[in-house]
Amino acid sequence: MTRQEPPARNDNQPKMTATNHDAIRSRGGATCGNDEFVFWKCDNCGAFAILNEEIETIHTDADDLTQSSLYILGETTVCPSCGSADSYDRARVTDRLAIERSPWAWAL
Repeated sequence: MTRQEPPARNDNQPKMTATNHDAIRSRGGATCGNDEFVFWKCDNCGAFAILNEEIETIHTDADDLTQSSLYILGETTVCPSCGSADSYDRARVTDRLAIERSPWAWAL
């Protein structure tokens, strides 16, 4: 299954941003200078990922950000936790506590 249109269910919610850019770079995350990393959450299992909105790259492995894929129309993104395809949507501010308890806590 490939993405037909970008997820937009939470566009009216404030973004949950990953602000620790030094840690993102140290774990292999690509940056280009104007980056905005936003948390996304699998609607199926609740696993988190971060999306670099500047270069449309999603990172699903909190320990190895060299493993990433493009998050654009026509590309499929599979959740590594549950295998669900194209199930990510923007995380909400109310997800902060869950992020703090997840492998992604370092990125806050």
